Amino acid sequence: METKKIQFVLVSEQPTPNLSPLVDASLKPDEVVLVTTPEQVKSGRAEWLAEVIKTKGIAVHFAPISTAWEHEIIKNELEEQVSQFRGDNVQLVFNITGGTKLMSIAAYELFFFDDIGEVFYVQNDTAYWIHSSKEGKVKSQPLEDRLKLNDFLTAHGANIKEMDKRGTPGSVKELGESWLDRAEMQSGYIRKLNGYAFDAERKLKVSLKEEDYEDQELIVLINELEIAGMVSLEGKELIFKNEAARFFVNGGWLEEVIYNQLQKLFKEEAISVQDMAKNVLFAWKGENKETDAKNELDIAFLYKNRLHIIECKTKVMTRNDNDVSDALNKLNTLKQKAGGLASKAMLISYQEVRKNDKERADLMGVKLCDKRGLKSLKSHLKKFINED
Repeated sequence: METKKIQFVLVSEQPTPNLSPLVDASLKPDEVVLVTTPEQVKSGRAEWLAEVIKTKGIAVHFAPISTAWEHEIIKNELEEQVSQFRGDNVQLVFNITGGTKLMSIAAYELFFFDDIGEVFYVQNDTAYWIHSSKEGKVKSQPLEDRLKLNDFLTAHGANIKEMDKRGTPGSVKELGESWLDRAEMQSGYIRKLNGYAFDAERKLKVSLKEEDYEDQELIVLINELEIAGMVSLEGKELIFKNEAARFFVNGGWLEEVIYNQLQKLFKEEAISVQDMAKNVLFAWKGENKETDAKNELDIAFLYKNRLHIIECKTKVMTRNDNDVSDALNKLNTLKQKAGGLASKAMLISYQEVRKNDKERADLMGVKLCDKRGLKSLKSHLKKFINED
């Protein structure tokens, strides 16, 4: 009879160490038992985790315990829960990474003294074995990076609405790249176009101010958009071909450029990214769907089971403190809530950002690249990806 593999998991506030061993080919079980406390059940974390696990063809069971803080109670209740799954041709393994320290200790003692099965914990994308009855068992093993964005974000409490994984069309890519190269000279004009595109929301057309209609530098940019088939200029009225064109001019072009730059960098440097998308829209689970404002990640990718988020801004980030504060606060919140403690975030601005705002970003752990750093964007991106 074939051996059934069952993995017990202490549910954690950081779901990645719970999930990553379950999608590793050498550790993937037939069934998972999620050990939960009342607080974890109330928060929804156990259900979010179970939702993802079930999509992997793994049966999910729940093993509730009444407390996370009373050692003897935890150990006795764990022993009772584990006893329901013991039997011939059953291999039990315990991932003790989550829960409280008392829960981890109780689980280890139970499996060690009764020699019930193997025990491991996860740190830095590596599984470390702390109890095994197998001779020659490796002490540690790197975990396969198999998680995808949808699974990762769902486990952190997100309801994905949409995400875009398409590449950038050639003509659009070339226009965006040229705008990036000319950042020092034309950031002010891009800001103006950004504003017109914002004002054209829903109606897809807007009238140029007299001084802008007579500004040859601005008209050059509009002509470039006309050649790319995104806008037309009828008298002083700027007409966007469609919502995609308006979105591009409203700042979406920078997202497209950065997305393309990342794809190119990953290929050149042989960086094995697990998954990447742009314009990731989602709502938090449990919030009122009628009133919940959509959350958005401009660019998101998974590398070494860590979420990397990039926010792209083309509007001025110097005159209004709130512009910088809002962007940094959003990134800091999303970094923690959508990605957990190991996640990373970066703000890329087409405009100049003041020194004190750069210092604030550094204190938050948010990487920052503004207009002055765009000429060395590749090195900024490499540093963001590779630095811990």
